[in-house]
Amino acid sequence: MKNLAEEAVEIAKAENIILPDNQVEITMKQLDSLPEAMKASTLPALEKGEKLEASALNGAISILGNKHKINTPAHKAVYAALSPHENGLN
Repeated sequence: MKNLAEEAVEIAKAENIILPDNQVEITMKQLDSLPEAMKASTLPALEKGEKLEASALNGAISILGNKHKINTPAHKAVYAALSPHENGLN
């Protein structure tokens, strides 16, 4: 998760989006404070065979990484794992 956050922050900065210098730490603190049983919104959709938003999330970070010549291996890995399920089973 930290790698995903670091990549997203780096892309945001490249896109001239102003974030706090400690945005990664803020994000990780928020994630750590979530209830243990919490699931990312993608997981229930994946479990139900519903359409995913992987291309708009992890895929977009990868595309912007290419645009700015920023390596985004964590987002590429997540997108590679989720993209076969992008359209769900329906």
